[in-house]
Amino acid sequence: MAVVVVFVYQNDPAATAAGGRSFYPACNFRSLTGLNCPGCGATRATWQLMHGNIGSAFYYNPLYVLVLPIGLIWGSRYFYRQWRGAPVVAAGAVYHGSRRHIYVAAGWLGLILVYWVVRNLPFWPWMR
Repeated sequence: MAVVVVFVYQNDPAATAAGGRSFYPACNFRSLTGLNCPGCGATRATWQLMHGNIGSAFYYNPLYVLVLPIGLIWGSRYFYRQWRGAPVVAAGAVYHGSRRHIYVAAGWLGLILVYWVVRNLPFWPWMR
C-alpha cells in the first residue's frame, strides 16, 4: 500500500506520457460508454489532495473529496479496535437485530447513484 501511495504522490495522473497517454489505467466504464462513473477522477483528486490542492481535488471528484474523511475515520477506528483486541463492529452496525446497517448501506448506495446520474448531466460543471 505504501508503494502505491508513494507512486501516486510522485506521478501526476493528469500528466501524459511521451506518447500522449497516461500510464495510469483508463476507466473501463468511461471507455465503453463515454460517461463518467462515480469514481472517475478519484486518482487525480488523490494526487491533488496529497499536494494540498483541495479546490483542484474537488474539481476532479467532489463526492470522493467529501466522503474521504469519513472513510479515514471509519478505517482508523477499525484498525485501532483491532490493535486493542476489541471486537470489531462493521460501520453502521449496532447490535444484533438492528437494521441500521442496512439503512446506512442503502443511504450510501443511493448517494452514489444520484451522484453518478447528476455528474453525467449536460450542465454538470466538473469533470471534463
